Amino acid sequence: MARTIDASDFIKAFTPEPEEVIEEQKGPSPFDFIKSISNTKQDMIKSDPEVIKSYNAFIVNRGLSYFPDTVLIANDINMYPDIPAESQYYYYMGAIRKGKRFSKWHKPKKDADIELVQKIYNVRLEVARQYRKLISDKDMKKLHELSDTGGINRK
Repeated sequence: MARTIDASDFIKAFTPEPEEVIEEQKGPSPFDFIKSISNTKQDMIKSDPEVIKSYNAFIVNRGLSYFPDTVLIANDINMYPDIPAESQYYYYMGAIRKGKRFSKWHKPKKDADIELVQKIYNVRLEVARQYRKLISDKDMKKLHELSDTGGINRK
């Protein structure tokens, strides 16, 4: 009796090779540094010198610039961007008094007209702002009507 040939004779069972899982060592966030500088006053670098690699000077400066008592200190550091991260951290530790500082980060407001122009004309934000200046309110209303896909409008 002859054996019949089917597709399984030509297709090998696929077994994916196990991928090497590389775990990223996550250091403290910039907000942990801000908390350490302003609230707890615990030296994070002294306990683990490798921590300084995760220090993000821009975010720390920005976070400390939201408060009236630290804005001038943050401005001083901003004038010297070449200062090493460790020196910047210790400057903040010495110059800023202990205190609880919490604020919401400012985020740009979203404009539905600009987002619609970006979507329709497939342009970046700056170009969409220029286009919006050229489009009349009447035409903008028509664009909103034409782009309406239905559904519930939640405002």
